[in-house]
Amino acid sequence: MLFEHPVLSAPQQLRACLEELVLDGTLAAGDALPRVDVIAEQFGVSAPTAQIALRALRDDGALSVTRGRHGGYRVTGDAIAVARERHQRAAARGAGPPTDYATLLELRRSQEVLTARFAASRRTAHELGSLASALPAPDGLPESVEEAFDLDLRFHRLLAECTHDAFLVRATRETVKAMRGLGRATSALGPADVVVALDGVVDAVDRRDPAAAAHAMRRHLRRSSDFFAADGAVAR
Repeated sequence: MLFEHPVLSAPQQLRACLEELVLDGTLAAGDALPRVDVIAEQFGVSAPTAQIALRALRDDGALSVTRGRHGGYRVTGDAIAVARERHQRAAARGAGPPTDYATLLELRRSQEVLTARFAASRRTAHELGSLASALPAPDGLPESVEEAFDLDLRFHRLLAECTHDAFLVRATRETVKAMRGLGRATSALGPADVVVALDGVVDAVDRRDPAAAAHAMRRHLRRSSDFFAADGAVAR
């Protein structure tokens, strides 16, 4: 078994991401959440996955729900305490990422989009410089797909550090381990496909534009996820 820790499913990962928004003050008591389909789009997951995560938060007491035309999910006054307690339990368990490609890729989509948003609003000038240094050299791309793969994983580690969020840093570190441990797919993609749109992420982080950073990350993941397809995977 690759990880000795419990597996985080995609709904659990999204749930943790929403709890992070509560803990850092982005979501405050009384705030109304977007519709389920909007949340699914924002975090790059399916609507059923988003619904499962929201219901879990409701059952924990972090969210309340009302019916009717102006109904929906709202953050409760207990949300911070609930989120803090759950994160403390997760840290004690050392929960790690899943060991199959399908789940790992869905988890990565929600995790990396949130990471890009946080990095854009929290990065320091020094961290921005480190992130930019992880981009391909101006005079050319990596010569091989393997080199591009290594560059991509390094970029995501540095991006997580820009968030100053211990949970996202740890989750990204474990995800990188999983990507390496599971291997990569054999495909016809070239180095440019693996690192597509990373420059757009850096540009948005430089401008402190969370929405643009999330958009660029979705573009990157849509293309580069093909590189990590389950079919034909080989161990590194």
